[in-house]
Amino acid sequence: MSLYVVVFLTLFSSPVSSLNGTAYIMLAGRPIVEISEDQVLHFYITDAFNSPITVINSTRDVEYLTEYYPFGEEAYPVMVEEKEQTKKFKGVTYDGDSKLYEGSAYDSNIGRYFTPKINRLLSPTYNLQKLNVYTY
Repeated sequence: MSLYVVVFLTLFSSPVSSLNGTAYIMLAGRPIVEISEDQVLHFYITDAFNSPITVINSTRDVEYLTEYYPFGEEAYPVMVEEKEQTKKFKGVTYDGDSKLYEGSAYDSNIGRYFTPKINRLLSPTYNLQKLNVYTY
């Protein structure tokens, strides 16, 4: 890894640990680097919605490439490596078994939640739009 990248990540990012021994380096609340259990770096290239459209490893090989329809359904996912990509639309975790995003009942086919996000009401906020529990 380049010295410039190391200095940049040290100055402007903060590591956040995740489940299964995988750590993420975040920049402005967005995952930009994933450090897997075997210490391999995976760099995320995201779109304007923080959806990972390309994942590149430390040897500059493309591991994952996709585009998204407006409400989050994948247009044409291409997995080059065996590793499944769990960060999907808007950078949240996708469960392939239940077809849910971030553990909530968001369906990308219709672009709506089935259940409200109650935790939005519990945290103090000055953004009145966050009082609507069905907003994305």
